Amino acid sequence: MPRDSGRRVQPKVVFLNEEDVGALHSAALAILERTGVILQHEEAVERLASAGCAVSEGQRVRIPGHLVEEAVHSAPDSIAIYNRKAEPALLLEGRKSYWGPGSDTPFIFDSLSGQRRQTCLADVRKATALVDHLENYDFMMCMGVAHELPQSIADKYHFVEMVANTTKPLVFTAASRENLADIYQMACSIAGGEAAFRQNRFIVHYTEPIAPLIHPRDSVEKLLFCVEHDIPVIYTSATTAGQNGPATLAGSLALSNARILSGLVIGQLARPGARMIVTMHISSMDPRNGSHTYASPEHVIGQAAARSLADYYGLPTFGRAGTTDSKVPDQQAAFEAGYEILMHALCGENLIHDVGYIESGLTASWDMLVMCDEFIGAAKRVAKGFELSEETLALDLIDGVGPQGHFMAERHTAENFRKEFWIPELIDRSNFDKWQAEGETSLLDRTRDKVREILESHQPEPLDADLQGHLAELARKDNSK
Repeated sequence: MPRDSGRRVQPKVVFLNEEDVGALHSAALAILERTGVILQHEEAVERLASAGCAVSEGQRVRIPGHLVEEAVHSAPDSIAIYNRKAEPALLLEGRKSYWGPGSDTPFIFDSLSGQRRQTCLADVRKATALVDHLENYDFMMCMGVAHELPQSIADKYHFVEMVANTTKPLVFTAASRENLADIYQMACSIAGGEAAFRQNRFIVHYTEPIAPLIHPRDSVEKLLFCVEHDIPVIYTSATTAGQNGPATLAGSLALSNARILSGLVIGQLARPGARMIVTMHISSMDPRNGSHTYASPEHVIGQAAARSLADYYGLPTFGRAGTTDSKVPDQQAAFEAGYEILMHALCGENLIHDVGYIESGLTASWDMLVMCDEFIGAAKRVAKGFELSEETLALDLIDGVGPQGHFMAERHTAENFRKEFWIPELIDRSNFDKWQAEGETSLLDRTRDKVREILESHQPEPLDADLQGHLAELARKDNSK
């Protein structure tokens, strides 16, 4: 093998073939042309009507296929996201994967007390400190709700806590267009003005339509604000097969695809080239209780299929992994979160969120957040694969060591093991005697020790005090009054 012919061998999951993608795309176009969507925003309805859409009943919009094709063509296939310090952080394109928690959980399974309780603003601060410290997380979402605050302004306080406690990029939600405008002002103040923000965007907004095929006014207003101000925006959809989508995964995929493509048309007609991240979350209903499952095999299948569709469209994706339907961080939680993380890493999702969720997305867990950091590290190592070249085949070394030697003392081993071997921090590989001597700890024991250590010792890089005062002033403003 010539020395310059080396290549990296990487495992990769491509779930749908070209024929499958074509069938799902055609089905989505048929839904948009035949069934249409409900669009609860007069200005957007008028814009789509002017572009050639059929409008009936005031809000029922049927979208011709050519508008979908134009929207797909105009949407960027690559979106650069910076951090708070105006440094390049994420490049959403191809199969590059980035990991973060989720947002707005009403409950927390408190690692320190061992109790499930309502979330508060301090929980957002603590989750942000954990994510800021943990190396395998690339972005932050608030992972809680400040229940002690008026809910009309809680979202702005979430943003302030996040931006004050990590330099990593932020994915955020907003209660209203007006609150979104305040958060945008905060981001511009941090960046040094609107022009500086547009050069170094460090925030991504997350909003969504409603299944089956409804675009609520509030969601569209926030989408259009982001489009107008050049804020990268996730406009995604969640479908539960058998509940707000057909029981067949193919039917739910076609329906969800129609919904996200219609959102893409709305955004791209408002401003061609708008930075949109559009993908879908498909899962199943548990027929025994009607609940939306977070970590079912159907969700993993649906997400993998959605990734194949996004490849076809050339769009950045938004995935979900590292979750569980378990109520506590137990063996079920580790299994479900782990296999989701590995599958999404192999599928090459871009932004992967909700890591650390338990109880089907209702509860945040710091234990799971820290544990999944380890799982993500292992998944990244699997996805990295290995280099295949004359040097890495090491034929001369093998010949020199011979049939009866060993490689432990070889320079080649010292030079390469750190590059090749993933070394965990929490997962135990010691022998029984050493494990016993060190306290017979479980993975959860070691995880909780690390949670406490980070929360007690980690000091995020602070914001300027005057700037924090300005952000607090914007957060206090109640736009609902």
